[in-house]
Amino acid sequence: MRRDESAERAGKRPWKRNDRNSVAGRDWYDWLPIFELTEGQAFETIAVAGQTPHPVYAQGLTRCSCSFCILASRADLTRAAQLRPDLYARYVALEQRLDHTLSPSRRTLPEITGIPAPRGQASRLRLPPIVKRSSLEPHFPRLENPHDPCRPHSPAPGPLAGQHLRK
Repeated sequence: MRRDESAERAGKRPWKRNDRNSVAGRDWYDWLPIFELTEGQAFETIAVAGQTPHPVYAQGLTRCSCSFCILASRADLTRAAQLRPDLYARYVALEQRLDHTLSPSRRTLPEITGIPAPRGQASRLRLPPIVKRSSLEPHFPRLENPHDPCRPHSPAPGPLAGQHLRK
């Protein structure tokens, strides 16, 4: 995290004690090692170390994040849509299906990116079924996809397994 990335980040301290995690006789500190570096200095540091930046930077993105991160800039969302048109079509179809935007701005991806929604593609896409969540998580439906590497893992087996899910 660098100071120059946003006004909010500029107000952070590069070294501070984390009181919440400093427990049980241990001290925990949050450290932002590249906080003071400019973008150019950060990439120079990578090069001097004999490393290469993540490939997304060479593809014109300014952050290494999810393709359609809700916190991404307009430019990054537009570039992601250009790089991954099939995934873009799935996200647009999902917004249409949910009748809700994925962006906190309440603007649809086509409104943000300026890239029109693929015509007729929403009806042809096979999206996973929407499963209702518990009353504690009413705002965002969960899409069931057994092949999703980010899906929650099953609780450990045992007599108390899954009790937190029972009503």
